[in-house]
Amino acid sequence: MKPPESALESLLEGTHADPFSLLGTHPGPKGTLVRAIVPGAEEVEAFSLDGERLGALTKVDDRFLFEAFLPIPSQPIRYRCTARGHDWLVTDPYSFGPVLGPLDDLLIAEGTHYRLYDKLGAHLIEHEGAQGVHFAVWAPNARLVSVVGDFNDWDPGVM
Repeated sequence: MKPPESALESLLEGTHADPFSLLGTHPGPKGTLVRAIVPGAEEVEAFSLDGERLGALTKVDDRFLFEAFLPIPSQPIRYRCTARGHDWLVTDPYSFGPVLGPLDDLLIAEGTHYRLYDKLGAHLIEHEGAQGVHFAVWAPNARLVSVVGDFNDWDPGVM
């Protein structure tokens, strides 16, 4: 199902309260919907983490929003992006399942989670076949939380 235009607009403006509900992979009757924002890309192809080509995404908004229905199970996705003769790879953080669970959410909200140091902050992990860093904060009233650095040109809009 296509989300309301207002939801996509708030996503592209960086004000959507739940970007995971729109970005990443979403299984449906026509296959899996894959949606990503890839700043600077002219073309985007989806690959599995082990390198199998899954299909091309179509640019549906000039603000670098891409999507496609692919005949695949929902899974973590890596994109090969192309622009002006250059290629780069991006692993889609929105295509992974959650690391924190509902019990963590409840205990954090109650203030009774006694191992927050294991859950919040940055931690090296292997998750769904990928090695990386899981970063979590508890900021229930925040309008925006971004991790920025030289890995994304200090731009909070880059995934």
